Amino acid sequence: MQPDIGFAQKRQEYEMTGYHTDGTRCREGTQRVPERFEPCCSGFERHTTACEYDIRFEWWTGHASWFIVISDMAGGGGIAIGYCPHCGSELPGSRKSGRFLDTETNCTPDDDH
Repeated sequence: MQPDIGFAQKRQEYEMTGYHTDGTRCREGTQRVPERFEPCCSGFERHTTACEYDIRFEWWTGHASWFIVISDMAGGGGIAIGYCPHCGSELPGSRKSGRFLDTETNCTPDDDH
């Protein structure tokens, strides 16, 4: 009988394959930003490549706005933002605010589903 693999080891194995422990794909290290993206500060830039279970900022082309991503496990979609939560700078192109979710597909507007 083999010993049970600890949670930390399982998590490390999933992170190496790009998946969460629940089997869903992790987007950490990927980025959805407009062309010629220039971050207003290092905090904002860091969150454009974060995992969706952390705080992640994405540019959604279909809405031409910046969003804080809500993971699918928490209902999906995103919250539109017009200002950087770190430095307060106005984010170019963002003219929307509030939560968005495509109720027909239960996906964000730009998803590949």
